[in-house]
Amino acid sequence: MSFRELASKCGSRFRRILAETALPDGIMAFSTACLLLVGVIAAGISYFQWHEMHMGGVDTHDLAQAAKVQADATKAEADSMKELATRALRQAEATDRLAVQAEKSAAASIQSARDANVSARATKEMADTSAESLENAKESAHLDQRAWLAMTSLRLTRFQPDKKLEAQIIFTNSGRSPALRVSIIGTVLLLDGKTEPSILPLAPPEDFTQLRAIAPQSGNTWTQTSTKLLTAEEKEEVGKGSRTIWAWGFVRYEDTFGIAHVTQFCGNTRVKGIETTPVQEGMDLNLCPNQNGMN
Repeated sequence: MSFRELASKCGSRFRRILAETALPDGIMAFSTACLLLVGVIAAGISYFQWHEMHMGGVDTHDLAQAAKVQADATKAEADSMKELATRALRQAEATDRLAVQAEKSAAASIQSARDANVSARATKEMADTSAESLENAKESAHLDQRAWLAMTSLRLTRFQPDKKLEAQIIFTNSGRSPALRVSIIGTVLLLDGKTEPSILPLAPPEDFTQLRAIAPQSGNTWTQTSTKLLTAEEKEEVGKGSRTIWAWGFVRYEDTFGIAHVTQFCGNTRVKGIETTPVQEGMDLNLCPNQNGMN
């Protein structure tokens, strides 16, 4: 059956029903149909509202789920940042401990360097002291073992008119080793009583008289004369003190260590006072102040 035929048939039935139905019943049926239509519309509206609410709930749930996922991600990121911060703090603390340890190590190194410097200075001082002690010991041994030539006698051995003045020097080695390469130079002068001679400390080597070596605890004698004869008048003046006889000179020698030394001697006949011994042959000359010594 076609749709047109079905529609025509339904229309015929509906007209027949209307023709057979009374007016009140028709109104009731129409009202019922209107109520049914309103119910259907209300049901449709309710369905669409429910559907919208349901979809809204689904969206809200999805949003809540998404928010929860984002919150979990944020929390995970915060936990990661906290872990990083904790690690950074631990690393900073470790670095601080390392810095403190390094500072202590540096302080210990500085103290060790200071101690080493003090020890080095002490060692140097000890070495210097030892070297000085050794040098002093060598010097003491040298002084103890070397030769020492000293003048033991300076006499006027000739004092006669019309003859040259003569002085004799005796010198002795009081050391423990020989005096080697001994040589001597000296002079005998007659000067005005107020005149001091110019005593030179050294003279050319060729002017010195060479003598034999002098063994320990032994001596030697050397005699020197003046260049001019003594007159009777000069002898009398010497006795009165207006003239003075001078005898002075130097003895040079070397010790067994190869070190050179000089012994100086000087004497005169100056009158010192009433108790002074008269000037005569064989007398010991008065020693000159600060002009007799040895090195």
